[in-house]
Amino acid sequence: MSKLEFKKRIISRLRRKLKERSGIMLLAILWMLVILTALAVGLGRNTKIELVLTKHAITQAKSKYYALAGIEFARNQIQLDSKDKISFSFDNLYSCAVPNTEELSSESLFRRNQIGSGYFSILYEKDDPFVSQSKKYYGLSDEDGRININSLDGKTAGVLRELIVLKGFSREDANIIAYSIVDWIDPDSRITAEPYGAEDDYYSGLDRPYHCKNLFFDSKEELFLIRGMTPEIYNAVKEHITVFPKKGGFLVNFDTAPEEVLKAIARAAGGASNTEISDADSAVEKLVNYRKGDDGEEATSDDRIYDVNMLALNAKEKAVLRSVSRYRSKRSQYIRVNVFGTEENSNIRSNINAIISRKDLSLVYWNRT
Repeated sequence: MSKLEFKKRIISRLRRKLKERSGIMLLAILWMLVILTALAVGLGRNTKIELVLTKHAITQAKSKYYALAGIEFARNQIQLDSKDKISFSFDNLYSCAVPNTEELSSESLFRRNQIGSGYFSILYEKDDPFVSQSKKYYGLSDEDGRININSLDGKTAGVLRELIVLKGFSREDANIIAYSIVDWIDPDSRITAEPYGAEDDYYSGLDRPYHCKNLFFDSKEELFLIRGMTPEIYNAVKEHITVFPKKGGFLVNFDTAPEEVLKAIARAAGGASNTEISDADSAVEKLVNYRKGDDGEEATSDDRIYDVNMLALNAKEKAVLRSVSRYRSKRSQYIRVNVFGTEENSNIRSNINAIISRKDLSLVYWNRT
């Protein structure tokens, strides 16, 4: 083989190897481009998701602070009411812890308060007996219109018993729960009303034992620790009970309490007033109808303050209301605020449910959703 042919062969092999390597390199580059493209798309998608989540977090934070502004607004109204001698003397469903004003209705005061790109609304809902849904009321609501389970004793436990019975449960179960609550909060280890009630001996014998607290309730949910309590009974009565104040006698605001609470109080007083359940119920129905005013609706400007002398009562109905008058309070000490903060552009809402002490405007309960 001549030198020229040898050189040609060498050059030919080099060219083939270069082509092979070029093809491999091109393929590698193409794969790198595919991988980089996929990474870029993935990063872009992740960035977009992160931007969406960040935007949502910002609007969620805005709605929370709009709701917080509603809490401060409520505090201010309570403070103004405390300085108004007329409105401070009573609380009813229409004017609960707000100053006396004819210029603004409760709805115009609490329905929509604009702040920047959002607003807050303060409202609560009550079951409407004429329709199968609850009705919205704008304004503050009265915690003192509920049965304070921390104030129950052997004499007033019957009020909670009657409420449970009114809700459709057996008197046996109602007695067990009511007297077990008394035993839960009293300091002694003596059962209040045999065979009802429960002390340490009962709770320590459970499959998962615990001690009887012998102290006041810190929350309504603590009722699930009480002998006889079930989710069905709890859900039926939870909107009609409270744990505030922690100390003090049994008092209820007759101008804000729902009809079921007033009937429970009146029925429990039947023995002392020598009256029947029908007398208690009819007395309460007359009371509730009177306080609604001429329009027959609750929480409107013509609502009346309860006055036993203005009711057309028979002798037994009078005896019922005289018997329960010692449990009546006129002015509320704890005010419930249910506020919704809304970021208007996104319609994202935050809800804060709080209870404010009228004495020092402190928050004694707080829950945000």
